[in-house]
Amino acid sequence: PRMRTLLATPGARWLGDVSYGVFLWHVPLVLAVLGTRLVRPRTDVGFVVLCGLVVPASLLLGWLSRRLVEEPAIRWARGRSRGKPQAARR
Repeated sequence: PRMRTLLATPGARWLGDVSYGVFLWHVPLVLAVLGTRLVRPRTDVGFVVLCGLVVPASLLLGWLSRRLVEEPAIRWARGRSRGKPQAARR
């Protein structure tokens, strides 16, 4: 029950909603930051700086992807399935 309670919190639910976008964006962001050559990730400080830049940016882009791409696509798909017979939706 503790895990269920934790996963039901607004923060955990939000993170679950944006997780696919975070997954999509984190590697391009890491590559972009590394491409600047301003961060040396093989040092402890460099890794912390890299994470400090990439994690918030990934969360922001994941949220934007959710709001601007995923949610409209879900609404569109649900609208298309309304006109079909019940058996065809399964």
